[in-house]
Amino acid sequence: MSVNCQKSECDKSFNTEHGMKIHFGQKHETLRSVTVQCDHCGEKVEKMKKNVNRNENNFCDNKCYGDWRTKLTGEKNPKYNRIKVLCEFCESEKLIQENEYDRNDKHFCDKECYFSWMRENIKDNYTYYGNNWDEISSKVRNRDEECKNCGISNNSCNDRYGCQLHVHHITPLKDFSNKSEANKMENLISLCPSCHMKVEYNDT
Repeated sequence: MSVNCQKSECDKSFNTEHGMKIHFGQKHETLRSVTVQCDHCGEKVEKMKKNVNRNENNFCDNKCYGDWRTKLTGEKNPKYNRIKVLCEFCESEKLIQENEYDRNDKHFCDKECYFSWMRENIKDNYTYYGNNWDEISSKVRNRDEECKNCGISNNSCNDRYGCQLHVHHITPLKDFSNKSEANKMENLISLCPSCHMKVEYNDT
């Protein structure tokens, strides 16, 4: 028993309904869309029916959505109830949402300030761990192959942060009288700079 395409102008038929649905989605996808009006600029835009039904408002793109949000008042405005913090690196003021404030102990203007702070506070201090730290940390990265918290690989870490995975002491170095004991493989894990910062400075 063959299954005909649901579009009346199409003469295709298929062995199964599943096959017909695949064809329909690939060839007649426009039937699934509707024309709506952007709630910000008023322009007409094509949207998938399922997305229109899911959302109360419709927009041309992210810019229209962002411009629309900035004009909201009261609790609906994205700046409502924001908390003022100081950038950890340059000490400039920044407004952040409450959930972001609760998530992190340290805050930064942007990635440039974040990386500058990281270089001064973590990366440049690696020699403190002992003369054989380069060899040990390399072994740990090879063993772990990825950040043990978020799963980013060493290569992706280089692309995103401009450095290799950091190697973190599970039990802090300060708790040891002997660096060689602190630097045993079982006390070391690989973390990306972001996860390293969160672990180091949320645990202090």
